[in-house]
Amino acid sequence: MRPRVEYLSGLIAEIIGCAPSDERVLRCVASVQTQSIAYLPNPIAGRLGLTFKPTAAHLDELADHIAEFSLAGVRAVGHSGHARRPRAART
Repeated sequence: MRPRVEYLSGLIAEIIGCAPSDERVLRCVASVQTQSIAYLPNPIAGRLGLTFKPTAAHLDELADHIAEFSLAGVRAVGHSGHARRPRAART
C-alpha cells in the first residue's frame, strides 16, 4: 500500500505544485483511495444501494469516473491557494 500512496502523492503534488508531504496532498490521496474502497462489497454500501458489478466494462467506467472526479477535485484544491481560509470565509 505504501508504494501506491507514495506514487499517488507524487502525482497529486505535481498537479497542485507543492511538496508530496503537503497536507492538501495527503488529504487528496485519502480521498482518491477512499473512492476505490467504497466500491468493495460491504454492508453499508449495500444498504445505501451502492452496488457494483465487477465486469471489465464496469471497472473501466469506474476507473474513468474516479480519475475524472479526482482530477477535478485535486485541481480545485490546488487553485484554492496555499493559505487555509477561516471556515466562516469559505463559500
